Order: sequence, then C-alpha cells, then structure tokens
Amino acid sequence: MSLMQRREGAEQTGMPSPVARLSAPHASALNPSTLHPPTFSLRAFAPLRETFLPLLFASLLFAALCLPAQTFAQKTASIAAPAPTPDGAASVAALYAEAEGYARKKYEAFEREGIGYNEKLVEQVEREQRTLAARYAAEVAARDALAPGEVFHLGQLYNVADDPERAVGTMRRFLAENPRAASDEQHAALYVIALQTAKSGSPVEAEAALAEYLKVASPTAHERRYRLESALAASYRGRKQ
Repeated sequence: MSLMQRREGAEQTGMPSPVARLSAPHASALNPSTLHPPTFSLRAFAPLRETFLPLLFASLLFAALCLPAQTFAQKTASIAAPAPTPDGAASVAALYAEAEGYARKKYEAFEREGIGYNEKLVEQVEREQRTLAARYAAEVAARDALAPGEVFHLGQLYNVADDPERAVGTMRRFLAENPRAASDEQHAALYVIALQTAKSGSPVEAEAALAEYLKVASPTAHERRYRLESALAASYRGRKQ
C-alpha cells in the first residue's frame, strides 16, 4: 500500500496519517498558535525568592570583602616573618637573614617610592634593624639547646643588633666549641669579634683581634678589612689617641 493510499485510509477512519504525525511537531514549532503555556507559574516561588536573594547577595559581598583581606594578610605574614621549621620555630639562619636584610629592603622600597636620601630616615631604619635583630637574638637565646650553626647565627644577630659584649662572647663560644668549623664561618666569626672589639674594646684588644682576623682573612676581603680599620681608627679618635 502506498503512502497516499494509507493517508486516504486514515482520513476515512479519522486517524492521523503518518504524514500528519511526522509533520505535526514541525507545524507546532512553526505555528505559535499551537504552543501552550506551562501549567505552573514562577509567581508561586516569589516569597522564597524574596527571602533567598538578599541572603545570597550578602554572602557574596562578605566573601568578596574577606578574600582580599586574607590574601593581604598572607602576603604580609610571608614577608614579615621567616619560614618556620617543622617544630614550629623559625630557624636561626632565617631570623638572621631577615634582620640582616631589613635595611636593604627598606631602602629598595624608598627608591621605588621616589623617596630621596634623608639622614634622619637612615638613622630610623638602622635603629629599627638593630631592634629587630635584638628581639630575634633574645628569642634564640631563650631556647633550650642550640646547634653549632645556630650559635654562629646567634652571634651574627648580636652583631647586627650592635651588641658588642654578646656578639664577641657568642662568637668566641662558637670557635671554642667548633675548632673544625668551615673556614668561611671561622673567618666571619673572627671578623665579628674584631669589628665589635674595635667599636667598644680597648685599642690593645682591638689591635689583637684585627691581627687574629688578618691571619686567616682572604686577600680579596678588602671591604671587611676597610670596615675593621675604619672602626679601629674611629675608636682611636674617640679616645683622642
């Protein structure tokens, strides 16, 4: 039976033909009069929407305000505090690095901000650096036991804090307890002893400390030697000798 014959038979029986069944969906899509609205309405959800939307907006606003603050706090903490060791305490080497680099970071920030040289500003930065190093040194000295490397960096902290007595005593302790320490650590310890002795000790002690350092100093350590001799000369001038 052909498709036309089936269509004619369907018309006689009152049933829709295959052609009509195939074309009905397309006809509905093309003819807007055949589209019917849904049987439910969104207006039924209006009370829930009015209650939920303000809460959603408030939550999003709170999250937007908190995120920058948390990010800033994390960045500040990463800059201001050295990384902690597994036991929760910052390593002595990290504390020394933070204190030693404090002034340099400050001057770099001033340069980026276009702030020119100011003698009072330099004095303030150096005072802040000494205060920071002294605080870190006090924290380290209060610990129960220190490894040889930690004693060495504690002496370095005392040196940055410009605490001659503790700097010299700690470095002499390091040298006495570690006669086979690395040569660079030995040189640095003797340098701190000579520098702080030149600043605060008698000229005789300063001369002896300088000679002790020069025995092991590298011939290329011109900057350290210059600083030591300048500190010794300043000590002589202060004593009017």
